[in-house]
Amino acid sequence: MTAVKICGITNLADALAAVAAGADALGFIFAPSPREITPEEAGEILTWLPPFIIRVGVITRRSGPGWRRLWQEGLLDLMQIHGEAEDPGLPPRRVIKALAVGRDRPDPALAEKGYRALLLDRHEAGREGGTGKTFPWEKAFPFRELGIPLVLAGGLQPENIRAALETVRPSAVDVGSGVESRPGRKDRQKMEEFIRQVRVWDNGNK
Repeated sequence: MTAVKICGITNLADALAAVAAGADALGFIFAPSPREITPEEAGEILTWLPPFIIRVGVITRRSGPGWRRLWQEGLLDLMQIHGEAEDPGLPPRRVIKALAVGRDRPDPALAEKGYRALLLDRHEAGREGGTGKTFPWEKAFPFRELGIPLVLAGGLQPENIRAALETVRPSAVDVGSGVESRPGRKDRQKMEEFIRQVRVWDNGNK
């Protein structure tokens, strides 16, 4: 089954709605963004999540150190690292390394790092995080050869997710703005429809 991460969670109501919709993981952005959340705010949400939901912290080089407390307290399961953020010294198996397709290349050295997964997003000059735009999905093909699980991101929404899955066949998908009513606020129906479309595709490709 394709894992689904709902990213850019900013409040408890959206977090619980995403869980109810069937999300496997939730993302919390600790960097400048319309979906930025403080470590204190995230901590309040994280304590209410069910035990089998994966909790992902998202950082860039512009992130402050506050997320480390959440990590040390066991409230974050994985860290997703974008751009040129310095290596925070985490176990590679608990790191999702985000790559900007069109800038970053499928370097075999990535396979030696032992990352949990590679997240593929669109490259946009001057941005280190998500762009909310798709990239030509066939550009993901060379990254498959690295033998690392791929997470597909960038402009995904209920209307295009099945085509994206059919083209890339990733291990997981990451959606943020594509299931929002406005920046930083999730839309329950859009989340439900997005995940429904993923499961329909999964069931047709067993």
